[in-house]
Amino acid sequence: RLLTFDDVTSSLAAGPAPVITSGGLTFTGASAVAAPALPVALRAGVASAPVALTNTPALPGSGDGAIAFAPADGAPFTPLAMILTEAPDAALTASLGLPSTGEGRVVISCFGAAGAQLAAGTVRLLDGTPGRITFPPTCAGALRVTVAPAVSTTRLVLDDLAVTSGGAAPAAGTAGKRRRRRQRRLRERRGAGAGAGGAARRLLLAEEWVVE
Repeated sequence: RLLTFDDVTSSLAAGPAPVITSGGLTFTGASAVAAPALPVALRAGVASAPVALTNTPALPGSGDGAIAFAPADGAPFTPLAMILTEAPDAALTASLGLPSTGEGRVVISCFGAAGAQLAAGTVRLLDGTPGRITFPPTCAGALRVTVAPAVSTTRLVLDDLAVTSGGAAPAAGTAGKRRRRRQRRLRERRGAGAGAGGAARRLLLAEEWVVE
């Protein structure tokens, strides 16, 4: 099913309004917002008018700006794709004197039973440019997903979230083995690139997810 968040239109006021549930999912750290209430640079992120979700950017140490969502009934689900847009929050960025780089990173994680991490990845987005994020098959059967900007002063806009019920969630032991194998491969890549000074770059690319 596709969540466009139009079902929360009635809760909108002049600005963002808290979202409790939408389309059978419970969201935390998110507000419903209409395009006119967003900075101009982010309005394209409202892919299906009139409503999208936005996070709460924060100063370092005051919050991480993350959005988390999970099924309201606690049953496993499979996230498929979403439209995501990011840009620095102008007021917070100015207060810290941070330069704009023109792009930002967002960290996305899927969790299963007992908080086991099923998958985690980083996406790069140009400021104000919507990107379609495709979740990997390893997110099947998730119980919770988090979407967090790498820099807490970044504002996110999330729309057109495609999910399906159920999914073959791996057992906790299986998830742990997969995670350890990923970590071992990353350590091997890090060692291979260290001599050329490319460890950090290789690590980032190994975890990068698809943006369309």
